[in-house]
Amino acid sequence: MILATMLTVLVIYRVIIITCPKVRPRILHAKHRSIPIEVCRALCRKVEMGDWWILLMLGTNMDPIIYREIISELAKKIDTSNNH
Repeated sequence: MILATMLTVLVIYRVIIITCPKVRPRILHAKHRSIPIEVCRALCRKVEMGDWWILLMLGTNMDPIIYREIISELAKKIDTSNNH
């Protein structure tokens, strides 16, 4: 019964991530507090769901300082490439 409850919560969590794009920056920021929320919002506006998921998973497997630098640079490059 406990396993079924945990699985239900996980499915609801994943459905919310897929259907509510405004939640993604908050999740990214919650898992990686060293990244400013503004950077998370800018990045999540420009990337698709699959790209966001890969970035989230990269953060769990990388050094937090290096990950913060990569995400900040990626957000800058995406923002400047869309402005031109």
